[in-house]
Amino acid sequence: MELSREELGQLQKNAAAFMHEKRFTPPCIMSGHPVDHVLRGIFCKVKNFSTITKVVSVNGGTKRAFLIYRYPLSWVHSVTDNLQRWACGRPSTKPFRRATWQKSFVPKSTIPVIDLGPGFEGLVAMEYVPNFNLWDMLQGNAKKLTYDQLRPILFKVIDAVNAMHAQGQSWGELIANNIILHEDSLEPVICDTEVEYWKRTPLKTRKMFDFRDLVFSICGASKLPPVLKESLAGELFARIQDRDTKALLATYCSKRRSVGQVIFWQGLGGCLSCSWDDYNAIKRAIVAAWDRS
Repeated sequence: MELSREELGQLQKNAAAFMHEKRFTPPCIMSGHPVDHVLRGIFCKVKNFSTITKVVSVNGGTKRAFLIYRYPLSWVHSVTDNLQRWACGRPSTKPFRRATWQKSFVPKSTIPVIDLGPGFEGLVAMEYVPNFNLWDMLQGNAKKLTYDQLRPILFKVIDAVNAMHAQGQSWGELIANNIILHEDSLEPVICDTEVEYWKRTPLKTRKMFDFRDLVFSICGASKLPPVLKESLAGELFARIQDRDTKALLATYCSKRRSVGQVIFWQGLGGCLSCSWDDYNAIKRAIVAAWDRS
């Protein structure tokens, strides 16, 4: 999205006002912040925790931008979230410092970022992409697609991750909530760049956790009848191209929960959109699919 000097000035003004309004936002550790959307509350009910978002219009509404603000007290959520990650054996972390978050956001973002200039620490602006969040699609309240219609889209998501991994890249927290689909084409776009794997984490482990997060969160969030979560898990697992990644994920799923996963289940289950029973069923389905392969 190209902006004239006047349009950029309007966006900067809106961004500064947004930061001022939300500067004292308390950390939302349990409930989360609603992700802003032009159809908020109708087709978009997904939430975020360490950032606040807002859709703003410039030039009389002819152009829209999406603001993501890492509010000052968001570090509290990072502390609790990282504790849960460590206890559950997830080799990834959220940054504490807003400057670190902002510095790592730009190069990883799959949507071009708009340069607002100095004075906007903790805030990123990008072109607003008309979209449906994948989590909302799976919950059944967006676009009203049947499973047969959504199934090839889910395969496209898996294929996109396969392509990313083939290039030696990984994501960090590849859950359904962090994937949007273009409103018209329904092409997937991976978003939410803030989670990073620990630097010394082997690529094979990163790839396994990417698919662990993706498969479990898709199946956990799905409320599309009449498909069973176990059947869906088997189909998605079979779509993974790298056999070593599949073997590692199957091995992970064959193990019992750790003490940390039991203690911090509310955080882990919430992240993966899984109930206790769903989590167990998906694990069994992945192990069974591997045994059949």
